[in-house]
Amino acid sequence: MTDDEIMEIYRGWDDKTYAAIKEYVSMFHQPWPVYGPHDIELIECCIKKKMSIDDLLTDDEIYDKYYKDIIY
Repeated sequence: MTDDEIMEIYRGWDDKTYAAIKEYVSMFHQPWPVYGPHDIELIECCIKKKMSIDDLLTDDEIYDKYYKDIIY
């Protein structure tokens, strides 16, 4: 999928979240999880650390904030 095709998934999302996800997609060329947290703080953290959400370390403070209570 191209970045533009990926961004079609997020059409209609609020402008700030869409912009953050667009920056993420431009950097990693992969989608942000549709059913995961959509908090701009988490998206921007991944961009700042240059780590996709899948590569974010599980002992990272921000990871714990959004994922520690999720049971798989």
